[in-house]
Amino acid sequence: MKNQKLMVVSLALGLAMAAPFTARASEAGGLPALAKKVKALQGQNNWAVVAGDTGDIVRQFSSAGPVTSAHTAGTGLYTVTFSKDVSGCAFVATLGSVSTNAPTIGMIGVTGDSGDPNSVVVQTADNTGTAVDASFHLYVSCSK
Repeated sequence: MKNQKLMVVSLALGLAMAAPFTARASEAGGLPALAKKVKALQGQNNWAVVAGDTGDIVRQFSSAGPVTSAHTAGTGLYTVTFSKDVSGCAFVATLGSVSTNAPTIGMIGVTGDSGDPNSVVVQTADNTGTAVDASFHLYVSCSK
């Protein structure tokens, strides 16, 4: 009997707590409105996985079109080019394997390319700061 009372009280409390959220979701258009917002955000996230030794794009996504890269061996410098202007976007890069191997230990930096609004420049280095070629994952998030 005690368990039944506890269950009834818990259910009533849960319903009382959920009521404002349910009402707010209905006012905001519910799931159809959420689906529309999600669809509007698609294509604003762009990413690439780049092989350190060759600079080749191993995996990529950009709704604007293909992602390409350029690299000079031994420099640790890579230019990743998207099919749209990314100069006003946020860039995040991390060293990472292109497969399931352990990633290189080191450092990475990323900045927009001052000569090309569609490109991002990535610099990789070992843990002493010496430039080395290393695989990485690049994420570019845009608001438009």
